[in-house]
Amino acid sequence: MPTKTIDFAALAAQTPKSEAKTRKGPGGTMLTYVDARFVMDRLDSVVGPARWSDSYTVNPDGSVQATITIDGVSKSDVGVPSKIEPAKGAYSDAFKRAAVKWGIGRDLYDEESEVRSNKPAQVEQAERAVVGQTGLTDKQRGLLFAKIKEAGITGDQRKALAFIVVQKHSIKDMTPEDLDKLVAFLDAPRSENADMWENILLASAE
Repeated sequence: MPTKTIDFAALAAQTPKSEAKTRKGPGGTMLTYVDARFVMDRLDSVVGPARWSDSYTVNPDGSVQATITIDGVSKSDVGVPSKIEPAKGAYSDAFKRAAVKWGIGRDLYDEESEVRSNKPAQVEQAERAVVGQTGLTDKQRGLLFAKIKEAGITGDQRKALAFIVVQKHSIKDMTPEDLDKLVAFLDAPRSENADMWENILLASAE
């Protein structure tokens, strides 16, 4: 029996300001996050309580792997113990991280990227080099945006495109390999990826 289409755009919809919380992170930077109850409510309202489930595995180092499954499709991530209520914190962290892979709260990571982008260029370049994140060149970004414009994709649809095709928060986080995948996707007949295109185009164009 065929399952309903997963509304990725609704899962990745902008987080209400009333639900966004902040805390101090490494180096004194401010991190924005949501609590686990918001994630549960988003899943319930978008896919329905009967269509999703979560499961957990405790690793030897004390970290926790959470898996969120929707209609038989699973996405997982790992959380680490917090200073306050370590075990509970690890489960909550893992659950929220897995939810980001479904798009929930992903826009908060985009906001953090905007903050990071305000750093002096030489500082940001050095930090990215340390972790091996070379990103896209101006020419590559230009090519990608030209392809996106040609496809008629605007606004939040770009986020849905990045998430659905290469599992990235936004275009700013993409690698040259991601670019190749996206260009191939955009150049292919839409009939070859009809379900993916349906979810991309469902995203708000505001």
